[in-house]
Amino acid sequence: MIGVDFRYELKILQEPVRARMCGFGSKDRRPITPPPILKLCVYDSYNNNVDIRLLSNTDFTVMATIWSEDMSEPLDLVKQRSTDDPMERTFIDPMLKNLVGSTITNGEILKDLDNKLGMFFIFNDLSIRKSGNYRIKFSLMCIEMMISVKLTLQTKVLASVFSKVVSVYPAKNFPGVVESSPLSVCFAKQGVKIHVRKENMIPK
Repeated sequence: MIGVDFRYELKILQEPVRARMCGFGSKDRRPITPPPILKLCVYDSYNNNVDIRLLSNTDFTVMATIWSEDMSEPLDLVKQRSTDDPMERTFIDPMLKNLVGSTITNGEILKDLDNKLGMFFIFNDLSIRKSGNYRIKFSLMCIEMMISVKLTLQTKVLASVFSKVVSVYPAKNFPGVVESSPLSVCFAKQGVKIHVRKENMIPK
């Protein structure tokens, strides 16, 4: 159910902090840590919370895009390193996506640390090619079937939010991954594929 008068809000429960740049190759790609986790909050026309059980998680997706630190411009594309081979230059696109991995994710109905149901969006496979400071913009979308002379799909952006600054380091300067949070462990125990250390999964 997608209410006409509903107001949608994305809340970042777990901010991305840092990553090791993955460069232009496909090997040894390291994800941003900790993995960004967002929660969908929905309000009716009286500003009351809408019961998440009335919503279908298949109606909603969140898309991640990469922006400058001051949020003034998108930085989705980055220029590849130049090559000395003229034939290679002819066939290689000089621009590549800066943010790589699973940049779109569907909502999942899960229980949080307080054992309350919610709809969450988990980005456990995002990497950044080039070092620097960035922000990630998350946009909530729904896809509706518009009935007219013929059926068409229309995408609506319902809400968006920027992360805090994400620092991306060259390999030699990378200070290491951020420790797995209790929230990541909570979702991992519910079957979500999310990067957590094995020792965090052992009951204490």
